[in-house]
Amino acid sequence: MWIVRLALRRPYTFMVMAILIAILGGLSIVTTPTDIFPYINIPMVGVIWTFVNGYDMRWRSDKRALYSYDLATLAAAVIFFGRFVVQRWLYDQDHTGWLAFARIAMGYPLTAVALIITVWAVTRAGHRQRDLQQVKVAQQETDAEIEARLRAKYSEPATES
Repeated sequence: MWIVRLALRRPYTFMVMAILIAILGGLSIVTTPTDIFPYINIPMVGVIWTFVNGYDMRWRSDKRALYSYDLATLAAAVIFFGRFVVQRWLYDQDHTGWLAFARIAMGYPLTAVALIITVWAVTRAGHRQRDLQQVKVAQQETDAEIEARLRAKYSEPATES
């Protein structure tokens, strides 16, 4: 209550303070660096899946796995943004009956679509990583094979020319 009495006794002080707050607030908005929300070029579905399962981030170097996770992230973002836009519009228009219907119709079915796309992307990327790992293991020589190859190479007598 004391602030109201102070504002009534000193109206110019309050107007100057309000203008000063508006100017400094606008200045801070303009000059604040934009790295508060940095640009992340990693598909969040892949990052979350890697974090939950404790895998490494090798999928980032494989273009097909990266593309799969990109698609899953894009599908989830489009579905959830679409739900937000429709439900927000219905809420702003005060159509509570349609809002309830939209929440039910766009809730579980669209979440299931996002989940199906995510499962597809994760299994596709997982199979791709497993196949690449098997090829890498098949191409690796064992210590015995390396030793035999080196013995054969260096046990031959050198030819003089």
